[in-house]
Amino acid sequence: MSRRFTGPEKNRRRGGRLVGKSPGRPGGTAAPTAEDPATRARRLAREAIFDLLKQSRRGFKSRSLYNLVGRPLPYPEFRTMLGELLDAGTLRRDELRRWCWSRGLARNTGTLTISPSGFGHVHPDDGSPRVFIPRNGLGRYLQDDRVEIEIHPSRRGPGPEGRIVKLLERRMTHVIGTLVRYSRNWLLIPESARFGGNITVTGEVPPEAEDGKVVRAELLPGTDGRSGALIARITRVLGDPGTPHVMQESVKAGFNLRTSFPPPVLEEADLMSLRMIDEAPDREDLRERVVFTIDPPDARDFDDAVSIIPLEDGGWELAVHIADVSHFVPQDSALDREAYRRGCSVYLVGEVVPMLPHRLSSDLCSLVEGEDRLCFSAFMRFSSHGAMKHARFAETRIRSAKRFSYQDAQEIIESFPKRRPAGFTPESAFPEEPVRQSMCHMDRLWRILKRNRLKKGGLDFSIPEPVFQLDEQGKPLSVQAKVSREANFMIEEFMLAANRAVAEGLAAHGRLCVHRVHEAPSGDKLDRFIAFLEHLGPMEIPSLDTVAGWQQIVKSCEGTDKSLLLQEVVLRSMMKARYDVQALGHFGLGFQHYAHFTSPIRRYPDLIVHRLLKRLLNEKREPPRSLLEEAARHSSRREVVAQEAERDSVRLHQILWLRERIGEDFDGVVRGVENFGLFVELPAILADGLLPVAELPDDRWSYDARSWTLVGLNSGASFKVGQAIRVNLVRADLENRQVDFRLTGPSGQ
Repeated sequence: MSRRFTGPEKNRRRGGRLVGKSPGRPGGTAAPTAEDPATRARRLAREAIFDLLKQSRRGFKSRSLYNLVGRPLPYPEFRTMLGELLDAGTLRRDELRRWCWSRGLARNTGTLTISPSGFGHVHPDDGSPRVFIPRNGLGRYLQDDRVEIEIHPSRRGPGPEGRIVKLLERRMTHVIGTLVRYSRNWLLIPESARFGGNITVTGEVPPEAEDGKVVRAELLPGTDGRSGALIARITRVLGDPGTPHVMQESVKAGFNLRTSFPPPVLEEADLMSLRMIDEAPDREDLRERVVFTIDPPDARDFDDAVSIIPLEDGGWELAVHIADVSHFVPQDSALDREAYRRGCSVYLVGEVVPMLPHRLSSDLCSLVEGEDRLCFSAFMRFSSHGAMKHARFAETRIRSAKRFSYQDAQEIIESFPKRRPAGFTPESAFPEEPVRQSMCHMDRLWRILKRNRLKKGGLDFSIPEPVFQLDEQGKPLSVQAKVSREANFMIEEFMLAANRAVAEGLAAHGRLCVHRVHEAPSGDKLDRFIAFLEHLGPMEIPSLDTVAGWQQIVKSCEGTDKSLLLQEVVLRSMMKARYDVQALGHFGLGFQHYAHFTSPIRRYPDLIVHRLLKRLLNEKREPPRSLLEEAARHSSRREVVAQEAERDSVRLHQILWLRERIGEDFDGVVRGVENFGLFVELPAILADGLLPVAELPDDRWSYDARSWTLVGLNSGASFKVGQAIRVNLVRADLENRQVDFRLTGPSGQ
């Protein structure tokens, strides 16, 4: 079927020549303008395409469109022209890859993230709300791709939905997968579902790369001309599938974590050793002050230290000393650009993917006991009642007197009298022990600070984290919930105080800051949380307009089987904390001004805040606000990626541990109810899984969505959120990260 050309050209044809007005010739009669035949053919083809698609309510496949407009060009040229019109935003392609008129849909650019469930979101460069990308719209686009999208109203929810129209930059560089022989070719089956399908292997295959081995491969530009698959070149053979090392490598590749530093970055880090102590003569010298660090026992870098001086009025001057990373990482240096790109360190089980090279994080910027180090210090004066009276900040030089683990510090804290008798002072109690004197003063101060913070409206709960003991091969030998004690809480309160003091100090001088913001929960989340509380059990639901109401709910379930579940739901019901140049407040802490200052070794926003504070102290101009806004958005995105990678690593090791215990019984708590089964959490190891309806006692099970309950119509038995049960482990699937149970009875049996 053919179609005649229509449009402006048709209306202007008379006797085989063009007529019209000439702007350059008197009398208005124009000589025909010379036009190259190929150019004319392309113009006529464009006009025919426009006429057809503007009038059509549906799209057309490339070949159909080519036939309908009369085959005006060779087909390859026609396809090229369609691509150009797509890039220009004139045309778009629908879900079936048909060509349609764009109709003025908005476009934007941003970074793609892909969830483990297979759908995606594009985080726009301009900071506008993220755009949902359905699973069938991802095609061969990958995690961290920078893309151009077309935005239209969502059909799945209140947020925007879009379609990727163009790849702007591919940031994913490597893939981990299982090597499979297919005829005379090799294919790679990725460990991560984020790659969307099998990958064609090209180039030389190492002799040890046998069928079924797991390999690391470098992604190459373009796709396989026959299958459209991604192509890659094998760079390393990792070993057999299912081993801890191989699975951990798949986590790093799946989230595109940068596991090595480029040579220029490492060279620059080595050169920074020349900028050590002697280059900073004007710093405040605190090497005679009693300063010490308190960290986990397995910590390799120590980026914060504390000191305290009692004041004559009964108050204290607390100083928090943070490694001066900005001294060793000049702005816009190779080190700085790499740190910005990473955004933060990623703490996987058994290893860290650092933001900065070890030359800095474990040496120059680590506050090692007995070594001179450069710091940026926050000095805060508190009254005897814990009110902050004054804060100042200075570039300092310290020498840590002692390195404590949290357990060491806890033992010292527990040695202090619970009730201090009249006339008790740390100096009289420990006359020859200045470190113990300082610890005793700190123990008094942190308790006052925490009490005041909670009284003013701070939220106080912490969801325990799983801690693994690994063997030499990375296999988990044990897993248990991490226990935080008073020494942990003490350091936490001091870091909160320093972060708050820095943010308030910058605000008081009218200076810009990258704030850590946490907005109040939204209406939808509030509604879902209240519905959850109504079905959790009888309780009085307070007003949730302030943090005090949320804290009251958490306290009401403290010490019960429901406590952990409730804390998790509270956390999910809150808005996600993020970085922003606007001071939007921190709902959970109850602070109006709050920033991250205390961990520049592992968080890029802290490094920014250090630089902003130094600019204030040195009376230098601020950077452009737009640069800080983009840095805040980028840091928030990188934090999300890091958190997802950390969760995946934890889940992987939980399943590795459970895989050795198929058939064993566990105490569990129902954390969710659906028509297909129960989601059950194992509090002992903080892992969860599914108990399918098929594994429940024989009955007619009915799901009541209003009460979030599964009811047996014959027996009258029921299961609801928060209920304690006993389960047997049936399956622990590493590849799909799934755990299945069957019911054995009530909890404790």
